[in-house]
Amino acid sequence: MRMRGAIVALIAVIAVAVIGVLFWNRLRSAAPVDEGRLRVVTTFAPLYSFTAAIAGSDAVVENLLPPGVGPHDYAFAPSDVERLSRADLIVANGLGLEAWLSDAIRTANPEVTLVEASAGIATRAPDEALRVGEVGEEEEGPADPHIWLDPIRAQTMAANIALALATADPAHAAAYRARGATLSARLGALDRDIRAGLSGATDRRLVAFHDAFGYFAERYDLETVAVVEASPGKEPSPRDVAQIVSLIRRSGVKALFTEPQFSPALVEAIAVETGLVTHPLDPLETAVFTADGYFDGMRTNLVSLQAAFGIRP
Repeated sequence: MRMRGAIVALIAVIAVAVIGVLFWNRLRSAAPVDEGRLRVVTTFAPLYSFTAAIAGSDAVVENLLPPGVGPHDYAFAPSDVERLSRADLIVANGLGLEAWLSDAIRTANPEVTLVEASAGIATRAPDEALRVGEVGEEEEGPADPHIWLDPIRAQTMAANIALALATADPAHAAAYRARGATLSARLGALDRDIRAGLSGATDRRLVAFHDAFGYFAERYDLETVAVVEASPGKEPSPRDVAQIVSLIRRSGVKALFTEPQFSPALVEAIAVETGLVTHPLDPLETAVFTADGYFDGMRTNLVSLQAAFGIRP
């Protein structure tokens, strides 16, 4: 009996140890191990891509919004407070895109350094002429916030992020600056590739899902003749849809785009009415959280634009 009791006790000890190891591993996988490194929180996918590329292994970078969620209508969660409370630096887009962020910072970490990647970048106003029907209330400010879709403006965003990391963590400042320069060079190469890839387009007009591609269109000499949703998440009325269909027929525009974040049903219905084929065009607000996610998304957009404009790659 004593031997059996000893065996039972030993099994219990081993079980507790195994459970403890599993629990610890789960904790370690739930949040990046910082090991005293600078902790940076970004607000959405393109900023994560830029910041992770600049940070390398010298800082821990987490994204605030979960996969598949965009910054326009984000609902703050208790887990976000914890993530913000651990941050040394928060990288946001600015220009009114993350209107919900200031209250969250005030609650979670009022002393944290907030960096707006849009600082010093020339902006444009949203094009009200594109918006069929009434425009609903948005989270955006008076300037169009979608600056990351222009690789040249994104170079300034990268420079702002590199400077912020170097200032917050002087021990690794040289590495941050070097990676920032590498990122800027990649963005310059992306700009050249997009310009060359669209050079064969004869009709450069398009209908976008929402007014996210103004900077992109400006950079590459495209013309957005209409948008399907005047405000993100606000579906147009049947009358608005009829107006869009009429505009497409009158103008003869051939490029009609969906967005991966939203159901394509509405745009597909417009395509049926107009005889067009739809193509996806991603503003990358919910792109993959990797250092290359931005570049992968932009190159996928280029392929989609080439297909819509009838360009052979």
